[in-house]
Amino acid sequence: MTEIIKKAIKARKEATWWQYAAWTLPFAALAALGFEYWIGLDTWYDKTLVSITVIFFTISVFWWWWAVRKFADLMESMKKTDENFNEVKENLRSIRNDLRDDSFREWRKPKKR
Repeated sequence: MTEIIKKAIKARKEATWWQYAAWTLPFAALAALGFEYWIGLDTWYDKTLVSITVIFFTISVFWWWWAVRKFADLMESMKKTDENFNEVKENLRSIRNDLRDDSFREWRKPKKR
């Protein structure tokens, strides 16, 4: 693998992480504000409860976007597989037609001695 391909793969991974963060962190911030408002931060118990709830919510949203992205990747992969399969079918059909062609068979017959 060339150096440029390695850098491209690394950049893709980094961009994916930033993309997940951009999707997740606004929801996490809203969750933090909402849970802080409803639960409050008066005692250590309340602070711990809000922290755990926000972390859980953040991970849930992050996982949701990851799962949606993986589903989209899977569908794209299936689409490419279908296109490649159709190409293989057309190639096999062409080969079959060539084999049925009499002129092709004449060319393949061995010469008599």
